[in-house]
Amino acid sequence: MYNIYLISSHHKDEIYYKIGWTKRNPKKRLKELKTGNSQQLELIQVFESKWGPKIESNLHRNFKHLRCEGEWFLLSPEDVNNFQSLCKLNHDNFEILSKENSWFQESKLLSKYF
Repeated sequence: MYNIYLISSHHKDEIYYKIGWTKRNPKKRLKELKTGNSQQLELIQVFESKWGPKIESNLHRNFKHLRCEGEWFLLSPEDVNNFQSLCKLNHDNFEILSKENSWFQESKLLSKYF
């Protein structure tokens, strides 16, 4: 199982958000990110799914117009509030694909997770 997380970083007047995934406890990942970082980081939300890397990738594509650098984005308060529902929607879509789409079932994408 994967944890898709949203971490905030306050810098001057802006709040940046990191969208990532980990198989470990997200609080441990937060601690790693804090090492050597002068900004205050906070774990905002976590969503658990077997589709973690795929969900993270879709979220990155969805918010590409808000990307600052790497996995950091300038999200709106509405984007942050919708994080759980976007993760759930992506999770549900991958569940449907894994059960109903023959191309997806036969591709290496599915075998990567099972």
